[in-house]
Amino acid sequence: MSASYPRIPYGEADFKRIRINGWLYVDKTRFVHALEEERYAFFIRPRRFGKSCWISLLDNYYDRTRADAFEAVFGGTHLGRQPTADRHRYVVLRFNFSAFDDTLDTLR
Repeated sequence: MSASYPRIPYGEADFKRIRINGWLYVDKTRFVHALEEERYAFFIRPRRFGKSCWISLLDNYYDRTRADAFEAVFGGTHLGRQPTADRHRYVVLRFNFSAFDDTLDTLR
């Protein structure tokens, strides 16, 4: 008899895909409450520490165009049980700068 364990989403930064597929996820949604109490936020973490996944979580939570998937994405999480007043309140613009070549010659 072999046990079935959730897949570890190594390298996956799409929060919705992680949740929809039931992959392993440590619930950090409770930190959204603390984030909303701050006037300014600055995210600094080492490489491969989940920054992109955190931004994807915020994107899915605040973007008003994603309201229809709230239960599927946040069901069973802290935010699913205790959403804030700002849930799906904003239009979110997301910019991906990872495709840019950051060498000095290309920036000129």
